[in-house]
Parts: sequence; C-alpha cells; structure tokens
Amino acid sequence: MVMRTTSGSRSQRPLRADAERNRKHILKVAQKFISKIGPEAPLEEIARLAKVGIGTLYRHFPTRLDLLEAVCEDQKEELIELAVQLQDSTLPEEALLSWLWAVIEKITTFKALKIVLQSEFSRDGGELQTERVRVASVAQVLVERAKAANGLYRNLDMGRLLRLVNAIVSAAEGADEPLIEAKALFEIMTRGLRPTPPIKGRA
Repeated sequence: MVMRTTSGSRSQRPLRADAERNRKHILKVAQKFISKIGPEAPLEEIARLAKVGIGTLYRHFPTRLDLLEAVCEDQKEELIELAVQLQDSTLPEEALLSWLWAVIEKITTFKALKIVLQSEFSRDGGELQTERVRVASVAQVLVERAKAANGLYRNLDMGRLLRLVNAIVSAAEGADEPLIEAKALFEIMTRGLRPTPPIKGRA
C-alpha cells in the first residue's frame, strides 16, 4: 500500500488533527470549485468559500500547482493503477493506446489534470521527485513495451505522446460532444503512431 503524503511537504511531520481537518476541508471545496471553474480558479475565492484566510490555504498548498496536484490525486492514482494492470498485456501497443485514451477521458472532464500531468512529464524524475513522477514512471513502461513490440515509432516518448493527447483535448473542446470528437481525433492519431512496414522490393 502506498502511503500518500502532502504535496510539497513530504519531509515534514504529519499534520496535527485540526490542521489535517483544515486541509481536507480546503481540498474538498477546491475540488468542487475547480471542477466548475477550471484550473485557473482564483485561490482567494477558494479560501473564501472554505471560510479560511488565504494564508491558511498557502500554508497547506504553497503554490497553485501544489493545490492542483492534491485535487487531482485520485485521478492520478486511477491512471497509475490502470497502467500497472496493463503492463502485463500480451498486446503492448493496445495496452498503451488504452491508457492514453483513459488520459484523454479524464482530462476532458477534469482539465486541472492536464496541468498536473504536463508538470509531471516535464520533470527529470530525480530521486527527490519520485513521488511526484509516479504517473510518468509507470506510463514509460507501457511506451517501452510498445516500442519493443514494434508498435510505436522509436522517436516517440511519453512527453511527445502527452503533447499529442493535450492537442486532441484542446481541439475537441469546441465540439458539441467533446468526448466523441476527441475519440474520432484519437483514432486518427493512433494510425500515425505505428511504424510503416517496408514495401517489398524497396531498400
């Protein structure tokens, strides 16, 4: 079982009971407000809705990214669990595509996750950041397995795939049915991810 820790303060002592209650309350309010407004939701308004001072909010979540990471923790855990389940698939290419589609579904319905994943995949995965790059770590396994099965271009990495995923989500936002449009665009994208077999008789 993975012990979850507060983003940005993993080396600190556990919070006192009253402080932990405060944090959970702020997080509950933030999740609801950010789901409605988006990741750019004013932190001052979140503090007001939670009936705490902005200083209290910043003590628990020093930056907007810290708050967004905490808000998206459940979505990240679900992506991690799915990636782990898919790592033993006998169809590595399909496993990777299934995982990428799950990312698109989540980002389409909860846009804060897009910022969190962009930040995670831009990190170098150093030892001190291991907890904060867990999605990147498990997803990379799916990428490498797909490459080994010749189901993915060698120059594609998870960072590039995530940028493609984000582009699909952005392109589908204006559609009447964003998820349906995203699915159509995703199917087009997946055809371009596979290496083209050499034509017989050509070098």
